[in-house]
Amino acid sequence: MCGRFDLSRSAEEVLQTFRALGEVPWGERYNIAPGQDIACVIVDVGGERRLVAAHWGFRPRFAAGREGAPAPINARAEKVAESGYFRDAFARRRALVPADGWYEWRPEAGGKRPYRFRHRAGSVLGLAAIWTPADDVASGRRLAIITEPARGVAREVHPRMPVVLDPACWAAWLDPARQDREAIRSAVQALPAAALEAYPVSRRVGNPRNDDPGLVAAEGEALAPGDDA
Repeated sequence: MCGRFDLSRSAEEVLQTFRALGEVPWGERYNIAPGQDIACVIVDVGGERRLVAAHWGFRPRFAAGREGAPAPINARAEKVAESGYFRDAFARRRALVPADGWYEWRPEAGGKRPYRFRHRAGSVLGLAAIWTPADDVASGRRLAIITEPARGVAREVHPRMPVVLDPACWAAWLDPARQDREAIRSAVQALPAAALEAYPVSRRVGNPRNDDPGLVAAEGEALAPGDDA
């Protein structure tokens, strides 16, 4: 799954990297958690890429009035195109979530240890996501991050990971004219797993009230690189 990530680089750099427009209230965030508003890149009705805010927790409009309707933070890549909850958003409203890295927990002696994943070159990551209009949150949007079976070094920590898209296919992923699920899948590819690294960080990241640069500091050696499967 993907239940925690960080993004501390400037809005200007994110806008430039994703070739997007927009003004999102910004600040360094080292511990972004479900239920919060997060930045995402979408294509607006005029065909422009925009950096906007969305509530992290997806609920389609048809379920908005249902008592106890789930608001999942993740959607499985294997099922997102067919699921009645997600398929319309997958076809029509795809997004990219900018991230400097994400956190995942691995069972170890003494309790679960959080690890931070990031690009080896320090580049910003584009996490595949879907979104839906929403009247019940201030941002007017709800979002879920898409996950896939873990690859490479991520398999050493958790069975799943976010879908981190190769920048070369960001445009194809965001293109709202591309709606056939097989056409979407054939046009995009994940970032090679060898481009990612993981290292242990402070257990303080487990509390979303903690949000400071110390959370991304390494507290041990990086994991050995995995294969690129």
